[in-house]
Amino acid sequence: QKDKTTLQVFDACLGVAEKYGIKVMLDVHSAEADNSGHIHPVWWKGAITTEQFYSAWERVTARYRNNDTLVAMDGE
Repeated sequence: QKDKTTLQVFDACLGVAEKYGIKVMLDVHSAEADNSGHIHPVWWKGAITTEQFYSAWERVTARYRNNDTLVAMDGE
């Protein structure tokens, strides 16, 4: 998805999931990750604060509150 924002790519993925009846659960457990997976097991590391984490979940909740393809969100 060249020249797309992360949000545009996510929306496209949700669209494909909806088309095929696949339900989606967002799962965030690490503020920083590399290609091997989690490198720090919490979401409040470095420049990412607790407030930013909560604010991001609030934005996601507001944006997708009427989208029944996104059925759950999980974060530690």
